[in-house]
Amino acid sequence: MFEFIRKQVKAGRSNAWHEKSILDPPLRSFGTLCRWLYNAALEQKEICYRQRGRSPSCMQQKNEMPALKKELPEYKQVNAQVLQDCLQRLDDAFQRFFSGLAGYPHYKDRDHYRSFTYPQADKQDHFKKRGYIYLPKIGYVKINAHFVFDPSKVSRINVKYHNGKWYVNLTSEIAEAEAVEIVNKVGIDVGL
Repeated sequence: MFEFIRKQVKAGRSNAWHEKSILDPPLRSFGTLCRWLYNAALEQKEICYRQRGRSPSCMQQKNEMPALKKELPEYKQVNAQVLQDCLQRLDDAFQRFFSGLAGYPHYKDRDHYRSFTYPQADKQDHFKKRGYIYLPKIGYVKINAHFVFDPSKVSRINVKYHNGKWYVNLTSEIAEAEAVEIVNKVGIDVGL
């Protein structure tokens, strides 16, 4: 007999900053390049669908990344997993569209693509220095963690620009707690 363990996802947000204020330009360029890739991939899907009746799959677009990096060297400064996650976002948007959960994916402007994600954070140690997070192709960034977390359990790192500040969202999977039987029940009348 198999035992299935449901997992809960726990996410938390932390402030991110750099002492020398050099954090902003690389993060902005990462976000801009990710947005350009998202929009180019959407355009490629639309053109291929109009011409052939089929659009390229997410995996086909991911396989084109090495050629894109040769043609456009500025994409070499962005981590490959971050770029692949941009294409995965587009694919997820199309999956939601085809299942009827959302509208057709739109092109993203500067104000509607403000984050990028390292999807396999558990494969690399991002927390070697205490109080810092290592973001590949950017370096060590100081974080102000507002909650206690186990660095070995972090599975995704999302970097987001919101209200003039950069934030790091850490996602980890935790086993769901066992159900507790309630012995005494109390009812409260709030007088509404």
